[in-house]
Amino acid sequence: MNVVEPYEPVQHHWFYNQQVDSKDSWQPFSREDSQRLEDAYSRGPPLTSS
Repeated sequence: MNVVEPYEPVQHHWFYNQQVDSKDSWQPFSREDSQRLEDAYSRGPPLTSS
């Protein structure tokens, strides 16, 4: 019997670069912070006034 799993789109997750002993180490943001970053990114750049 074939069981078909429902499709779930990939969830975005943000990482930051931290250098340890002159080597790159990519660390994940928390789920909450990653979601906040994704929300801000999807809104686009902030409007500025002169």
